Amino acid sequence: MRLQNISLAMVITLIVFIIGCNSLTESSINQKTTPPRPVITYEGNVIPVAQGSYGWNHVQADYPSPTIIAKNMEAVILKPGAKLKISFSDPPNDISVYQWIDDPFNFVKYNIENDTITVPEKEGLYIFEIKGLWKDGDSSYVLKVDIKNLPL
Repeated sequence: MRLQNISLAMVITLIVFIIGCNSLTESSINQKTTPPRPVITYEGNVIPVAQGSYGWNHVQADYPSPTIIAKNMEAVILKPGAKLKISFSDPPNDISVYQWIDDPFNFVKYNIENDTITVPEKEGLYIFEIKGLWKDGDSSYVLKVDIKNLPL
């Protein structure tokens, strides 16, 4: 009788272990390894962004500073004061925007209202970093714009 109880306990333990390993594997498979990408629009046109550093579901990816990433990007030409709408398929819990200034370590927090940023009125080249924070991690993205007074 005692041998039957031990055998039954071992079988139950084995079944619980197999079920636990299977559900761990399924949840790992269902987790995305990359964060959502933003869609940035201006007057209906999508503006390209580059991926920056991120930490997502136990995956850490380190990229250079936004000023270095921007060196390989083509700037999008915009009018002074243009309003850019930022959206994600999976909206972040928190979003912040930074304007990077020449140097790889010089940046200032930039104002964002209702998921929209207004680019400067002054002509010039600007580099922005958009940072999102989700329950699964965080990510940054780089945007490069050239503000020009264009004739109508």
